Amino acid sequence: MGPLRVKFWGTRGLVPSPRKTTAIFGGNTTCIQVLHDNYLIIVDTGYGVALLGESLVEKIVKEKQKLEVHIFFSHFHWDHILGLPFFHPIYFPSTQLHLYAPATRDQTWKSLDILFDGSYSPFAGIDRMPSKILFHQLVGPITIGDMAISFAALEHHIHGNERQESQTYAYRFDCEKYSLVVASDHEAKEGAANDSFVKFAKNASILIHDAQYTEKDPFVGWGHSTVTQALNNARRIQSTLTLLTHHDPQRDDDEILALDAEYKKKPEFSGLNFEFAREGAIYDPSKF
Repeated sequence: MGPLRVKFWGTRGLVPSPRKTTAIFGGNTTCIQVLHDNYLIIVDTGYGVALLGESLVEKIVKEKQKLEVHIFFSHFHWDHILGLPFFHPIYFPSTQLHLYAPATRDQTWKSLDILFDGSYSPFAGIDRMPSKILFHQLVGPITIGDMAISFAALEHHIHGNERQESQTYAYRFDCEKYSLVVASDHEAKEGAANDSFVKFAKNASILIHDAQYTEKDPFVGWGHSTVTQALNNARRIQSTLTLLTHHDPQRDDDEILALDAEYKKKPEFSGLNFEFAREGAIYDPSKF
């Protein structure tokens, strides 16, 4: 069995922001690939998933592989789903897509089918795509091969909308001696919700944590963590490596590099191994 690793295909929040000044950390919205053996496991289909899909076409066309893809959705805001119609494997009958979320099957279908509605795109609905698409409601931990996958609710402001599908979730992937936790759209303010998440993520080999804002940004209650909140969680969780993501679309590479230098100088975070996630980068906990 190979080690558990992770690759970022999208690191931005809210809207895609590709430009020269975001080339280092990336401009595509959230898409994370879990790398373990030959499993194809993805968390969220922001626009970064289009690039991932392009990388898989050769396997389908030239190598005649029948792909089985497992996609886990943290929630259904546009920046976390908008890349799905542009994920190339969805156009091949040989592909089987498993779509997972704690929401009901109907809620997941409704939230994703709108991307394929003929009013907005040249499609006739998600059920009419050539690939075989299976919807799974998560009600507890599951396994894919030797990997155990579990989920936990996060703290996210949903603007007065109490529908279940507006809830955001973290995912934990455990195999052998390594573990990965992905927590996007989580506002890590003090309280029971964050305490519960910390317990869920305890001792993760890799912690991927929302850190869209800083304390200077006037967005308290907007459903995203500051860098300080994310790193305070990392201290409590005692993660081997922490990767900060969901970068603000207005924050250029130079600003993120400055934040990285600033926070690595803070004495309270001197013992932490953390990075601001970079699109295209692969992170391997066995190297730390």
